[in-house]
Amino acid sequence: MRCAEAIRRHGGDALGIPCDVTDERQVEAMVARAREVGGGVDVLVNNAGILGGQSVLEMELERWNRQLAVNLTGTFLCTKHVARLMIEHSTRGSIIVVVSTAGHQGQAGNIGYCTSKSGLLNFTRAAAMDLVRHGIRVNSLTPTATDVEEGDARAVDWGRPRPERRGRVLDSTPEGVGPGIERTAHHGQHHPVGRPPPRDRPRPFVLERGQRQFSSRTLASGE
Repeated sequence: MRCAEAIRRHGGDALGIPCDVTDERQVEAMVARAREVGGGVDVLVNNAGILGGQSVLEMELERWNRQLAVNLTGTFLCTKHVARLMIEHSTRGSIIVVVSTAGHQGQAGNIGYCTSKSGLLNFTRAAAMDLVRHGIRVNSLTPTATDVEEGDARAVDWGRPRPERRGRVLDSTPEGVGPGIERTAHHGQHHPVGRPPPRDRPRPFVLERGQRQFSSRTLASGE
């Protein structure tokens, strides 16, 4: 809810909708509320996830199941019900799945997160194939560590030299990732899955709504 409050403080129009993304009835209710308030959904951002974990030797089954339920099943349920709404309204929408560098490579002591984020990569590809005939685009976005020092520490843990900072550093903070999501959602209409949108077009004004957020037509899940 804090996200919605912050948007309103800055003059935006935002609504937070509490929702357990692993509960299909709650997801259906969230999408229905988005439809009631916004009239539909143009953009879905799947961002709900549980970070961290344990090694394959230490991971408890209960924690494993919960992490995969939120990270994978939650994305499936939100995509399923928002895509149905888009199709019903003939909306040529955009669905974005926030992945992680952990989805592209393993990471010691993080078996559940790595597994779930890797699964999201192929989920994105398969969902894109399902929905392309409806004019709905599905893309993944992979930010790295949201803290520069954390990213450097990971490189050292993986046996690589600590990166030298030269010139502009990629901004992986939420403030830096947000515009990338915005461009992908609104400027990628003619770009295939996985390719970034062009940078030379004007950025539209987006009103993001809430912790389970949506703008005038944008719905996003998040922790």
